[in-house]
Amino acid sequence: MHNTTSKGHHLARRGFTLIELLVVIAIIALLSSLTIGAFSYATKAAARNRTEATFAAIKLGLTSYFSEFKEYPEPAQPDQTVSVGSKRYTSGGAAMLYQAMSGDGNNAILIGGGESGEGSDGQFTKEESARTMMRDMPPTTWKKIENVYVMVDGFNRPFQYTYGANGNNTDAVNTSSYDLWSFGEDEQNINQSSHAAKIDPKTSAKWIKNW
Repeated sequence: MHNTTSKGHHLARRGFTLIELLVVIAIIALLSSLTIGAFSYATKAAARNRTEATFAAIKLGLTSYFSEFKEYPEPAQPDQTVSVGSKRYTSGGAAMLYQAMSGDGNNAILIGGGESGEGSDGQFTKEESARTMMRDMPPTTWKKIENVYVMVDGFNRPFQYTYGANGNNTDAVNTSSYDLWSFGEDEQNINQSSHAAKIDPKTSAKWIKNW
């Protein structure tokens, strides 16, 4: 006569087999990858949404600037660069945008006095506030990088800007106004200009831009 109680006790103590453990590990790995993937997607989507919101605000600010001065601002040092992580980005336009939008300094704006003008300090005096083109700028829209105050996108990288020079800059897409863009999720074409994107639209497929 078999001892069923003893057999059941033996089976209960057997635990998982190797195959069962591998299946459980595979399921956990799959769930983890899905969770990480979803988080990464959500993070990039949020960064892109912030970029688009700031982008729209800058465009409105530039419209106000044009109404005030009858021309769009031109960077005093268009080739200036800063490091973000392990990469360098052109920042002359972003520094100019910060000053034009906030009123904090004017030495990054060519028509505002250029290098001989006032620098930025991240503080907004009553006098500077009077020439603000973008009211109540959220602190997430600008940043100090390597002692340079710049307008940044949702990815914390400098916005890019090319002055149209009233039709005289053939390197711009919008020669009568300006080119404004963020590289968005693109980390491969960060040294490309709007002119390059004009020649090969695939270059700017991931960019947020005004052309």
